[in-house]
Amino acid sequence: ATARTYFTEALAFHQQEADLIEVTRTLTGLGLVATGLGDGAAAHAHFAEGLGIAQRLDAKRAIADCLDGLAALAVLQGRYAHALRLAGAAEALEAAIDNPLPPAWQTRRAQALAPARRALGDAASAEMLLSGRILPLPQAIAEALELPSGQP
Repeated sequence: ATARTYFTEALAFHQQEADLIEVTRTLTGLGLVATGLGDGAAAHAHFAEGLGIAQRLDAKRAIADCLDGLAALAVLQGRYAHALRLAGAAEALEAAIDNPLPPAWQTRRAQALAPARRALGDAASAEMLLSGRILPLPQAIAEALELPSGQP
């Protein structure tokens, strides 16, 4: 079975069980799979739904994961400054809750952001990350949910 199939089946199970934190995690997984497949609309929809649930639960680790996923999606869409701001916001939230990404996920984040860093250069990349780190969480979430120009 494909990853998308696995996550879709897991989502149905977690929804049936009303396990909302697992629903959020599964939606994040579906968003990452859709991002990897280049399906930006599906990825955004999954991340946005997961982020909404995570906000209602005040599940800050899940919020950070959704911001991180939306940052990876923004890179795919060529929205490099936006991607780095979201990644900075995710990093700040992780620091605030003292729950950093595990090393393997840090590597995944770095790989996902590498095209943005190359495109913008070191100074601009650092500036965008910093601007995301100091962004109030509600504003970061609002920015994360914005669709790129030309999308419904």
